[in-house]
Amino acid sequence: MKYKLFLLLFALLMPLTATAAGLGPSERISARDVLRGRFVQEHHSKGMAKPLRSEGSFVLSPDKGLIWAIEKPLPMTFVVSSDGMLQTVGGLPLLRMPADKMPYLPRITHLVRASLLGDWDALEPDFAISDSGNAKRWRVQLAPKANAGAALPFQSITASGGRFVDRADVMRNDGLPESFAFTQQTVSAAPLTPAESAAFAAVAKP
Repeated sequence: MKYKLFLLLFALLMPLTATAAGLGPSERISARDVLRGRFVQEHHSKGMAKPLRSEGSFVLSPDKGLIWAIEKPLPMTFVVSSDGMLQTVGGLPLLRMPADKMPYLPRITHLVRASLLGDWDALEPDFAISDSGNAKRWRVQLAPKANAGAALPFQSITASGGRFVDRADVMRNDGLPESFAFTQQTVSAAPLTPAESAAFAAVAKP
């Protein structure tokens, strides 16, 4: 579960800022905005000829966290916030993990906010950053430095896109890839919907 949360958050959030060279998504997101979109994820496992493919939608709020709603092949939703993580199936709680049981959560939250708010300097102590392309079609790679790699479940993340992140490719520490394709992204300054607010509030319930 730990590595999955890391990959979900990093793949989606890492590239939402520009590098020192100015490369990265042209659409920026502020602390009060909400980013919504759709995803297709391919998860590779040892011994499996084909990757496990899942698709669904996501809601990202810098202030609240992430709602990752898988629609296929099995409806399942993960809600991650500073209070912890909640997994639901068919709208029913399946697994609730409070923040005090997730010692890595503060670090994720810090890195998420740094990425979303464009504080690239906050990531440089832990990651080697490289980029290529131009403002319309860019490519950014993050690789953990020696002092950070042992605590992170991936060797590198490579993201590419234009206005938004279109794709993120992850090389996990087990040597297998994980890919995320993002579409239909929109940024809104409107508040979360009642259902979205309720999902985040449910994470904190005992």
